[in-house]
Order: sequence, then structure tokens, then C-alpha cells
Amino acid sequence: MSKIRLLTLIFFTILLTGCKVNNTQKASENCLAYRIKLFEESAPCPKGLNVSEYTFQNQIVYVLGGKKCGADMTAEVINTDCNTIGYLGGITGNTKINKENFSNAVFNRIVWKN
Repeated sequence: MSKIRLLTLIFFTILLTGCKVNNTQKASENCLAYRIKLFEESAPCPKGLNVSEYTFQNQIVYVLGGKKCGADMTAEVINTDCNTIGYLGGITGNTKINKENFSNAVFNRIVWKN
């Protein structure tokens, strides 16, 4: 195989592999942006909201929380596919997600706040 063909093959392999990663990342970003919009629109207290990113149980999760308007309000925890994996707080003061204490989560960053 000539060097040009080999380089062309390597180039297209890298290009195609990169596109798959970007599409997956964009899908996660799009679902998160959509969930943030819903969160902001449906919150009983629209000020003081935030979405924080954590590493928990070897995955990235997001906590949709912030200012509470009542004792029984919860903070939703979602994964990168925007599936709900649990709720924190509420009237019972829940601190566990998937039977593990959320205090084991590692805070990464604030993704959004108003």
C-alpha cells in the first residue's frame, strides 16, 4: 500500500471516529439544555436555581436544585442521558441515590445558574 493511501485511510478513520464522539457529546448537551429549560420553566421559585455536575458511582450526574420554596422540595439527580436516577432532600431529607449516600459524590462544576 502506498504511503498516500495509508495516510488517507488513517485520516478518514480519525475523522469518522471523531464525528461519533462529537455526536454523542452533542446529544448529551442537547438533552441537558432541554432539561435545564424545563427545570427553569416549571420551578415554583424561579430565582436561585442551579444545575451542578458531579461524579457519582463512576458516572457524570447532574443535580437540578437551588433555592427551595418549601420543606418538601427535592433536587432531581439525572445522568448524562437525562434519565432521572433519584431525588435528594424532600420532606424525608433523602441523601441516597441507588442506595449510596450522595455525600460520596465529587463536585465537578456548576453547569448553569440563574
